[in-house]
Amino acid sequence: MSAITFDTIEYFDELVESGVSAPQAKVQTKALKRAVDGILDGEITTKSDLKEMELKIEKRFSKFDKRFVRLEILMSLMLAVLLIPTLKELLI
Repeated sequence: MSAITFDTIEYFDELVESGVSAPQAKVQTKALKRAVDGILDGEITTKSDLKEMELKIEKRFSKFDKRFVRLEILMSLMLAVLLIPTLKELLI
């Protein structure tokens, strides 16, 4: 695996040579360095990270959906058990 390096001095110099003011070049260099370091340290969320998290969330919601279906069936049965005696009285 090859090491990825970011030469901040070279980047700063290139910005200044292209007409960017030194203070502005310094800020841009620091910001880009933080971003590069974050990517290299794995602190940046990638599209694949988001997709993986989305799949985990969908899996959990799927489990909840199944539980809710079971709960609906159970509540319907309980309601039927409670209503049957009342319906019998009304029909008699």
